[in-house]
Amino acid sequence: MAGMEVLNDYGTVKYFGVDTFTSGIFRAWFSFGDITTAIYLSGILTLIVLFLIWLENVQRGSRAWTSQSSKNKPTRRIETNTKSGRWFYTAVCSVVLLISFMLPLMQLIYWVSLTWKSVVNSEFVLLIFRSFSLAIGSAVVIATLSIVLLYAVRLSPLKWTRYITRTASLGYAIPGAVIAVGVMIPMMKADRFIIWLTSNQSGMILSGTLIILVVAYIVRFMAVGYNAIDAGFQKSGPYVNEVARSLGASSLRTLWKIDIPLIKNSIAGAILLTFVDILKELPLTLILRPFNFHTLATKAFDMATNEMIAESANASLIVVLTGIIPIILLNNIISKEK
Repeated sequence: MAGMEVLNDYGTVKYFGVDTFTSGIFRAWFSFGDITTAIYLSGILTLIVLFLIWLENVQRGSRAWTSQSSKNKPTRRIETNTKSGRWFYTAVCSVVLLISFMLPLMQLIYWVSLTWKSVVNSEFVLLIFRSFSLAIGSAVVIATLSIVLLYAVRLSPLKWTRYITRTASLGYAIPGAVIAVGVMIPMMKADRFIIWLTSNQSGMILSGTLIILVVAYIVRFMAVGYNAIDAGFQKSGPYVNEVARSLGASSLRTLWKIDIPLIKNSIAGAILLTFVDILKELPLTLILRPFNFHTLATKAFDMATNEMIAESANASLIVVLTGIIPIILLNNIISKEK
């Protein structure tokens, strides 16, 4: 997971001038206008990602979380009996938290205190509204598609149906820049075909609007919503669904009246997690966004690249705080389930 996130990163490597596949794709497409090179780089990066996924599956082998054997014993927590040992481990964890989160957060808050008067205005409020609306709308679409796919798996007697639907969640392993290239090219061809059909009466309906951005988000983050809702379906089990069907309820009525109420917490968790991921997504949004359309992530990146570091902290702080709130909500949901 850490490797996939590093491969997807663009803002950090761009700011510090480090050459990576993602920055190379951006440079080939936007600086040199060489789409062919961008496609080649995307293809090579995709092969690397697929190799990493294959390697992880081979390493995991046939290991499972559960076992029917009575010989297996649960792992016991290592208890620290000495006071000095407890202080040591507490200090180690605190140092990690301090360096990775608290110090950067305090720096952001300090910069915001210096610049918010010149940055926070009606345009900035509109930027927040656009970012949140796009993220929430895309998250709801992803959750809806995930429910449809998972319910199709539950109703279908064919085993290969699940493998087909699982392919829909592979996009999370692919870097955003690669997905942007893969989505942009067919969308542009579809727009040309639509323009030809309408005799040049229509514009770039797909590739020039938010439609292409939502489609790319679906490809990129389907795994987030799919896995969260799949966990809910697994917990509820198929038997309640089968009883409802045996009593004469239709599949649609069973889904609406039985399954969705049982997995509502999983659906809420899927929407929250997907919302956070979409809100902070940068490389995909930079490539596919309509002209003069900004999100909080792209606005913070533009300000940072223009050496407006303190000003960029306002958008960055909102993204950080928005990521913390869903974590708190999810912890409360998990605690209630326990």
